[in-house]
Amino acid sequence: MAEAQSFVEVDLLFLKSKRGLLKITELVVLFVGFVCFAVASRPPYISATCVEFIITLALLILYLLKLHKSLSFFFWPLIVSTSRPRPER
Repeated sequence: MAEAQSFVEVDLLFLKSKRGLLKITELVVLFVGFVCFAVASRPPYISATCVEFIITLALLILYLLKLHKSLSFFFWPLIVSTSRPRPER
């Protein structure tokens, strides 16, 4: 009997790597920030945390499913570096 072929490979080791743990931690912190701003009724900050949450979740899914390898028209180091917060000087 033939095995079912999977089109998308899931990289569970990414979740245990430093980058994966940082992305998960970022999602948790953004969710906590969203809840805090929602309770305080601050709409501009709610939308900012929602946008950052969606971007981080999309990047996590792309790396988890190894889709970043098939999307070669993006320069991935630049996209990942722009999704990180800038350190203050």
